[in-house]
Amino acid sequence: MKSYLQDQILQGLLKPGERIPTEKELGERFKISRTTVRQAIGDLINEGLLVRVHGKGTFVAQPRIQQHLGLLTSFTQDMEAHQRTPSSQVLQFEVLPAPPPVARALQIKIGTAVIVLKRVRLADGQPLALEVAYLPEDPFRPLLDLDMSQRSLYATLKTHFGVEPQRALQQMEAVACPAEEARFLQVNKGSPILHIFRTTFDQSGKPFEFVESYYRSDRFFFTIEIWSR
Repeated sequence: MKSYLQDQILQGLLKPGERIPTEKELGERFKISRTTVRQAIGDLINEGLLVRVHGKGTFVAQPRIQQHLGLLTSFTQDMEAHQRTPSSQVLQFEVLPAPPPVARALQIKIGTAVIVLKRVRLADGQPLALEVAYLPEDPFRPLLDLDMSQRSLYATLKTHFGVEPQRALQQMEAVACPAEEARFLQVNKGSPILHIFRTTFDQSGKPFEFVESYYRSDRFFFTIEIWSR
């Protein structure tokens, strides 16, 4: 059964977004137990070919988005490059004291005022990532007067402040998705997910942004080009 569904998806006979038969229907068709069906579907979900939507069923996953780690781009740029419509749901947008990890990354004193922008990042209305960006309040406080649900942060910083990202330091790890993040990303708690930290530097070499992100591993994969010495 697993091979059958794989072939149907890879050959395009089952389209992205199409609902597959229920576990009961598949069990009856292939004359196998519900446990075997459930295991096969779970494997295909982990492989990124299927996605389970609570209360609605299991669907063929959208093709995963490839992101090149050697290119410093925004979420908006990445989605537009893949012909997706980007948008955001703003969860938090306020000024708070910088905790130690943020202060170290931004090279400021602990407790210095920073802007916290927490957003669910969506493509075609589907949640793909949860991002928390920290920026120094000075000089970026005017950002608080803007609606960041439909704006690219990088494009806004360039337009309003003349700040452009030039390089970044990024760390990435695979983790089990925590409960709160799972709720916003519409995945099961404990699902494999990409946990990313990034410090971004402007054209003068000064850090202006620290971001903690959770990316759905069933919707993204990352590539990097490596050269020999």
